[in-house]
Amino acid sequence: MPRVLLASLVAAAVATVAVAQPVVAPPPGAANYFAEKEKDFGVTALGPVLVHYFPIKNTSKQKVTMGTPRIQCGCVSVTLMQPTLEPGETTYLVAYMNTAKIPATQLNTNKSVTVSVPFSSPTFEEVVLTVKCFCNTSLLWSTSDGVSFGTVTKGKPATASMEVTLLNTPGWEIKEVKSHGAYVKAEAKATKKTSNSVTYEITCTLSEKCPAGSWMSDLTVVTNAVGIEKMRVPVTVNVEPKIAAKPGVADLGAVVLGKLSSLDVTLSGKEPFKVLEVKGADGAVSVTTKTEGARLTHTLKVDVKGESAGGLNREIKILTDSKDQPEVILPVSATVTK
Repeated sequence: MPRVLLASLVAAAVATVAVAQPVVAPPPGAANYFAEKEKDFGVTALGPVLVHYFPIKNTSKQKVTMGTPRIQCGCVSVTLMQPTLEPGETTYLVAYMNTAKIPATQLNTNKSVTVSVPFSSPTFEEVVLTVKCFCNTSLLWSTSDGVSFGTVTKGKPATASMEVTLLNTPGWEIKEVKSHGAYVKAEAKATKKTSNSVTYEITCTLSEKCPAGSWMSDLTVVTNAVGIEKMRVPVTVNVEPKIAAKPGVADLGAVVLGKLSSLDVTLSGKEPFKVLEVKGADGAVSVTTKTEGARLTHTLKVDVKGESAGGLNREIKILTDSKDQPEVILPVSATVTK
């Protein structure tokens, strides 16, 4: 607190004598679309595929078009989720660093790979991104993808684990495991020690409050080994809802103005359930249940009758008697044409 206060007083004193400087806006260019241009995965074992999402936001007032990225090394591949962006839109460039494909001569050292992203509009330019890691061949993971829960059901807790072994360091210890996921807790326990290796088991517990969806998170493993003071371990999970709609979005595509179009949607549950009520219907969208009583699956009929040309989007709420999932949200969309 005293240091903060002192800094504030100094800043105030300087402000009283300094000449106000004009605010200079950053120069226009594609580099400003990237919130980050470098990802350092840190120390890793040989084998895992490391994944990072680089956000790209069009902060200009013109349409942005990107080309196929060029990559310096075959150990890295990328996916550009959307090649064109309207003003204000955001997309992601997903970088995959496959440590198993890093050349043998570049292991046990800092490996850096550049990814060049070309832009063809509004101007011709290129932005260079960098992904890095240090692949330590003395570090062994029992799984290639870190801690994976696989597919779990929403509302139920789950556990998953992996083993981490360090060779040639008998006194190796894991001091702490920090989870960066709000719904994941982690701990490490030494399970095996030999004259030239130490093995720890890292166990993660998933909270029953974790929402449905496919999620990725990280663990930071703090150790006493020189060069491996901190190690990143990815955590992945796919949480299935208790009741799922198929299709997840009732997209009826193009419908003719004034004419009725229909689509059946199936609700599937882990346990028998009842559909109690449907909310959100109106003159353009109506939903009726074709099944009754407690069942594992229910069929709903979605009817759309466009009242005006253009895009049609509704959010239907399906109320059930399931304690774990009393409400299912079903988006309905269509394009009404004359």
